[in-house]
Parts: sequence; C-alpha cells; structure tokens
Amino acid sequence: MPDSRGTSVHDFLDKSTGQWHTLMVPGTVSVLRNFGDWFASLVVEGGSARESPGKALRRQLRPNAYSDPPVDVDFQASHEYSPGLLYLTNVRTQKSYTIKTDEGDSEVLLINNGTIYYRVNDSIFRAPIGPENVGMPVLIATDQQIPDVHWAFLGPSVKAPAAKR
Repeated sequence: MPDSRGTSVHDFLDKSTGQWHTLMVPGTVSVLRNFGDWFASLVVEGGSARESPGKALRRQLRPNAYSDPPVDVDFQASHEYSPGLLYLTNVRTQKSYTIKTDEGDSEVLLINNGTIYYRVNDSIFRAPIGPENVGMPVLIATDQQIPDVHWAFLGPSVKAPAAKR
C-alpha cells in the first residue's frame, strides 16, 4: 500500500458471516465499488492542487449534453489528484493488488470470474487476476465515447421484493 498517499478507512459487513471488517485503502479519498468478494477503487489524494497525469490526452470539453463533464473539472473543483493507480482487494483471501495506469482518469469497471475489466481514459482493458499479481492487460476497445461508458457496468438496479398478500 503506497503510504505517501495517505489512507482512507472503510468498514463493511460480510453478509455471509455477519461480521464487520475494516479495509484500509490507499489515498485520502476513495469511492469503493463492490464486485462480489472484491472491493476496487481509484487511488485519489485529497487537498492537492497537482494536475493528474494524462490531462493532455483527455478531452477538456463536454461533447454533448449526455456526456459526463471532463474529469479534470471535477479533480480541480474537489482539489483532488489521481496518480493513475487502481487498487483492488479480495476480502476472502485478503490479497490486494495495484494496477499502475499512469492516467488519472482510470476506473475498475468489473471484476468477474478472475478477470478484471478496467478503463484508462478512452480505452478498456481486461486482465487475469492471478494468485500473486494482475496479469498482462489486453486492449478490448478504444473510442472517444469510452470515458462515458462506466454507467453500463453498474448493473441493473435492485428492486424491492413485492409484498406478499
């Protein structure tokens, strides 16, 4: 865990055991996403005026009303710096991995059946998760619309069960 970036602490409930656990994630700001036994996050440092890597390659204008605002607008407004590190932890095995993208606008999209899918600016990659490291990434797609596709990986919304009569 990169200690110079600070850490954020997250408590979570393991529903299978009913036990609470604490997860320490690198970066002072983190938004965890859960994928079964996995938690994943982009490492972000709060309180920083530094420019996140890759800005020259990212779009700086909003191409249409349906696209997200440029990520650099959010980074600057929130005083956040993203060094381009993805962090993932398997809560069952307690194994943690870091993927270095060198691109501030990166995110884990999905972890499924031992494979991680992640976005690096305008490209999507997949890589196997091994017992000791994340394997060699394979480029799946590159397109100017990809920075806006993360919503497609959020899955269906959960509906409350119908009341029994």
